[in-house]
Amino acid sequence: IRVSSNSNRLVQFNKVPRVRIPLSPGNTYASLGHTKNEIQPYAEKIESLSNITSIATGWHHSVALNDKGEVFIWGSDPSTQNRESTGSFFQSIKKVNGLPQIKEIACGSWHTLAIDSNGETWGWGKNHFGMLGTGDTLSTSTPIKLKLPVGICAIGGGCFQSLAVDTAGNIWTMGDNPSGQQGQGNYDRLHYPKKVLFEDKLNIQLRNYKFWISRILKYLLFITSIFLNIYLYKKLKLTMAKKS
Repeated sequence: IRVSSNSNRLVQFNKVPRVRIPLSPGNTYASLGHTKNEIQPYAEKIESLSNITSIATGWHHSVALNDKGEVFIWGSDPSTQNRESTGSFFQSIKKVNGLPQIKEIACGSWHTLAIDSNGETWGWGKNHFGMLGTGDTLSTSTPIKLKLPVGICAIGGGCFQSLAVDTAGNIWTMGDNPSGQQGQGNYDRLHYPKKVLFEDKLNIQLRNYKFWISRILKYLLFITSIFLNIYLYKKLKLTMAKKS
């Protein structure tokens, strides 16, 4: 049995063919895959899905992958979602076109990620914080190939971030970074995938010391230049007064 959940719904499936069970106290924007758009406090089979091998849930959308590598989506269209409005939504389950055979799926709150059988990564949905790693902030309702290396074996999505792991064990991150979630040693937003470089604690401390020493030296140089200009101005003013 596998499950996927977000803050207001739970989707579950078991290994018996054609048994798909969504559970939820909330079915906002048909995110449970049923035609009725209402709160549902009980389990109900999704008859239109079968042979599902993986599921993932975003804020208002759900995604399923079957044993043929086909991807299905329902709920709010991630590319039109934002923090104030969920935009348009799919009343019924739709197959995602434009994808090769997919082996893994994942959802962020507002976007969807997929890995194909060749290890290449695809994404679609909101991109306003660069979580698709395309180099811009343009959202897309159709899947696009992401700028990640071939050989990605695992993916994950956060609220405004994405990460991927390649077969060599490297971690790649992209998207928003207000609390250092990207692991890059800074708080800069990433619009392109960037590999996480692991350092030991000593190297990190030395780098931080160098950073602050550099900042202090720049500050002292700035203060010194101000006092020097004041001194030269007073000296020039005194010289001119003597001449007059």
